[in-house]
Amino acid sequence: MKVKMELVANSGIFITVGDSTILLDGIFGENSFFSQPVGEMQKAVFGMASKYKDIDYLVFTHRHIDHFSSMYLDEYISNNEVKKVYIPRLGQITNSLEDKRALLSLTSIKKVEEYYIPFGECHKEELTQNCTLTYFRSVHMGGREYQDTRHYTIMITIEEKNYIFAADADYMMKNFQDSKEISNLAAVFINPLFFTNAKGQNVLDHLKPETVVIYHIPFQDEDKMGLRKLVARDILKYRDKPYKIIALTEKDQLI
Repeated sequence: MKVKMELVANSGIFITVGDSTILLDGIFGENSFFSQPVGEMQKAVFGMASKYKDIDYLVFTHRHIDHFSSMYLDEYISNNEVKKVYIPRLGQITNSLEDKRALLSLTSIKKVEEYYIPFGECHKEELTQNCTLTYFRSVHMGGREYQDTRHYTIMITIEEKNYIFAADADYMMKNFQDSKEISNLAAVFINPLFFTNAKGQNVLDHLKPETVVIYHIPFQDEDKMGLRKLVARDILKYRDKPYKIIALTEKDQLI
């Protein structure tokens, strides 16, 4: 089966599995620290011709504005053929980075599953005959400011190969306790702060993935925090690790 994964921007990953398509964290809003919405995705959002038009499944790890935009999602669902959308349900306590707006169009409401899974549990759902979505609760990195964020780590299983998308999950071991028993772990997607931290490296040593993919890296002209330099330094630092390291730094970059 043909499988293709490519970067949209930030933690946005576009996945093709045979004739089906999945988008993770790929419809997001304007934000202060990371890349802004990309033109090709915005074309699809507003119904214009685009390779991102009519994506089957839209999946979001959490509602921070650099991962999710309710306004653009409403537009996308109204202007495209979508099978299902998975969004974390807002908690009673939120923070300033969360998009708290409710979806407005009736079309959007019918196609959206606002999910909630407590810590220690997971939910598994078959998307296609050879592709399964699993999501489980994980603590967002950043300490007390984000401790109440409903953040989820996503696992996509394609023909018995597993791909973990950690988004902004903290590098604490308890976030990945259930993942340590996963076999055929083809890749783990983590952000630069996870990769640079010694505790994050400890998690990766336990997970034993074939490949570590570093994503959520701003594009060159939008890198206000110097994350690109940090990633380049750390790839050299950890070049002798047993896993392959890939840094997603450019639009449309394939994995």
